[in-house]
Amino acid sequence: MPAPATADIARKAKSILAVQWGLLIAWVIAVILLHVGYGAALFWLGGIILIGQFARKCCGLKMNRIWNIFAALFIIVGAAVLLAAKIEIFWSALIFVGFSLMIIAVGATLLCVTVKAAIDFTNKMRHHGATPQ
Repeated sequence: MPAPATADIARKAKSILAVQWGLLIAWVIAVILLHVGYGAALFWLGGIILIGQFARKCCGLKMNRIWNIFAALFIIVGAAVLLAAKIEIFWSALIFVGFSLMIIAVGATLLCVTVKAAIDFTNKMRHHGATPQ
């Protein structure tokens, strides 16, 4: 059973995540229904992610660096669209960086989930007296 402090941290993290996902879903619905331009949509999407990260910090939780980077990219691209930036190398660089970050994030997440599942499976097998084949 986790220590009370660990359980409290996990509860805070889950609460912040739930609120953040609620805001993101509400924003996506608003964007679709109100036909908001994609510049404003991206800008505020980054803002919602950044607000969630600051909420984590205010609650004493660690900020996720990758989400800070995603938020910054969304804000930069949204602001550029809103300001009608027409620099093609700028867009190419942002697309390259964005895809690279997504690949890194997905790869890291899959790796963590796989390793955690393997550890859990091994611990279950040891607990029941069997050894994994």
